[in-house]
Amino acid sequence: MDSKQYGNYTFLENGTVKRDGKLITSKQLYIGGMMHNVADILARLFVDKPIDKASTPKETVPAKLPHKLKGTIKSIETKQLMSKAKQKRIVFDGVEYPSIKECAKLLGVSRQTIHRRLKA
Repeated sequence: MDSKQYGNYTFLENGTVKRDGKLITSKQLYIGGMMHNVADILARLFVDKPIDKASTPKETVPAKLPHKLKGTIKSIETKQLMSKAKQKRIVFDGVEYPSIKECAKLLGVSRQTIHRRLKA
């Protein structure tokens, strides 16, 4: 059986993947700082040999619609407004805090404790 190396992984002709001799069952691998689809790697390594598509099913991923501000150049004021809109200011025991995390850090308790006390 033919096998080829790619990074730390060994890809076998039958579509199985091993790392350090152990079988890998994941459909995606993190190699060289990037996520790679196992089926794509197998297709590149074994070009001359057909790959059984039934053993590597395609996952359906819903298409993301692009955000209307994505890719546009934003001014410093716009960035500050967007950042301010994302912040969730809270009032705890009569004192205003920028977030639950900051409140918990300043009071020395966990975020869950602050969250539970706010809900009560």
